[in-house]
Amino acid sequence: MLGSLRSVGIVDTICINETTGHLVDGHLRMVLAERHGVTSLPARWIAVSEAEEAEVLLTFDWITSLATYDRDNTDALLRMVHTGDEDVQAMLAEMAETQGIIPPDFQPIDISEQPRLDQLEPKWVICPCCGEKFDLRTIENG
Repeated sequence: MLGSLRSVGIVDTICINETTGHLVDGHLRMVLAERHGVTSLPARWIAVSEAEEAEVLLTFDWITSLATYDRDNTDALLRMVHTGDEDVQAMLAEMAETQGIIPPDFQPIDISEQPRLDQLEPKWVICPCCGEKFDLRTIENG
């Protein structure tokens, strides 16, 4: 969890029952935030009875744990994620191994294996400010 927070930040709210004032979801995020000096977390408030709160506490994480991974989607996502956080990399490697997926090898390739810019199809990027289109083949690295 800490690796994910370091890598992409907080992407979900904590959940508090306004009836009881109890934390219903997000305990680990709260602990890590406190340990690392984070003073503000996004929260959502729900209003449920004490009995409903108990049901939420018993079922919320359990239901999530019942989810299954789609191997093809997981493989595609693993190929899209590039994180510099070692903890997240280790978690993703374990996830790939559990799913029987061979993670992509992101080692540098030899220059002879790299495509020539003049042989590539145009790849356009659009400036969000002015809307102008740019052909990435004409943009030099550096």
